[in-house]
Amino acid sequence: MGRRLHLPLASPAVVPPAPAPLTGAQAGAPASGHSFSATPVLQRQQTQEDPDLRRRRLAAAAASRTAIERLTRALDRGYLLDGEVLTPDGRINAIYEARIETRAVREARLRGLIRDLRGLVVDLDSGPVDPAWFEPDVDTPLVHYNVGGPETWQDTSALYLHRQQAHGESVADADQNVFSIQTAPIPTPVVPRAPIRTGIGTGIYLIVPDPVHEPLVYRRLTGYEGWQERGEIVEVWSDDFGYFYWAGEGRKTYLPGRP
Repeated sequence: MGRRLHLPLASPAVVPPAPAPLTGAQAGAPASGHSFSATPVLQRQQTQEDPDLRRRRLAAAAASRTAIERLTRALDRGYLLDGEVLTPDGRINAIYEARIETRAVREARLRGLIRDLRGLVVDLDSGPVDPAWFEPDVDTPLVHYNVGGPETWQDTSALYLHRQQAHGESVADADQNVFSIQTAPIPTPVVPRAPIRTGIGTGIYLIVPDPVHEPLVYRRLTGYEGWQERGEIVEVWSDDFGYFYWAGEGRKTYLPGRP
């Protein structure tokens, strides 16, 4: 569904030369009743693909594979995609689209995108697609959609939108995914995962002057000393692996021992 249908073309009727007069036993043979001149000869024409469209189709297939790999790594390793930032309450803000999602909602959406991109790869690897699928404009009864950018990204996004429409899927929902189709390397910021072991607070507090660059330079904070020093005040926790404190973005900074 959604492919261009190439119908076989009928060639002109072939009229054989007039047969020679029948002689001998041939004259007594019964007539077959079949007229060759009345039977058109059908010849299935091989699909011809424009060389430039073929190049773009194969480039889009490769880009879709790369996007699938990037999305899979982003979900498995907790990466943020380009254009995403983490909100203070742990949700993901897609700044290009003014959309904020919980991690669960984002994961479900991206896994659906991976599934649809895999279907697109199958279509593109199978052969020519409708040339109209390369058009950057997609129209619905109510809304006109358009994608634009570098050729390969634009083609991949347009092909994705047209394929979704051809399969009866929501173009509005698909349009929300185009900025998640990324072929560049995934940036380094990550979505912090909830720790498996939350640990137990010990009631011991430290003051850490520079928890980012010197996380193990600290001083124990007591009721008598440490309050006048500058730095971040953290509580010491313990779990099965030892003593630690919570650093920025939910990271555990383990200590050499109990302070």
